[in-house]
Amino acid sequence: MAQDDRYACLRLDNQLCFPLYVCAKEVVRRYKPVLDELDLTYTQYIAMMAMWEHRSMTVKDIGKALCLDSGTMTPVLKKLEDKGYISRSRDPSDERVVIVKVTDEGMALQDRALSVPGRMWSCLDMSTEDAATLKRILGDMMSGFEEERFAPPSGRGRPCSPRPAGPGNGSSCPVPERPRCRWRWAQGTWGSGSRGSRRSLSWTPGIRRRPLR
Repeated sequence: MAQDDRYACLRLDNQLCFPLYVCAKEVVRRYKPVLDELDLTYTQYIAMMAMWEHRSMTVKDIGKALCLDSGTMTPVLKKLEDKGYISRSRDPSDERVVIVKVTDEGMALQDRALSVPGRMWSCLDMSTEDAATLKRILGDMMSGFEEERFAPPSGRGRPCSPRPAGPGNGSSCPVPERPRCRWRWAQGTWGSGSRGSRRSLSWTPGIRRRPLR
């Protein structure tokens, strides 16, 4: 048993990344038949959500809002433009800046998309309280990742103390210094309930997410 405990941090059931990966993949999969009715991919859908809210944005600001780089954004925006939902133009004052505006046809699509959130919510076996807690925790993680992305090289991250990984920090797997660590496991144990295994997180606060400019 002692030998097995050395590798507890490498067991699939003890990972945080794995349930995040599975849930993200499954949620996007369930979006597909719903968004197919709108002729949108998930990435196109969230881009349109940003456009419905702001009407006019630069490509850079859309990328910040969606946490996507310009290389990913360009084909997405081109597809939306081909469908007539947005228009793109150069900023007269700075031709390096591309301004994206939602068209009338794109705004009309918003009415057709009104049923999407409710239909997706019906796919999730989760209370509103659990959903709010999950959203808050993921929002905190996203804020830290965004701070890391936009921080100057000399100020990116701060060291985390080495600590064992895995449930209850009970394994002896080594954890090296990670200069860009923004979150860490809290002490505790996995517990199984009606909604599966859960774990609490300890968050190191960072700056708030930057507003769009």
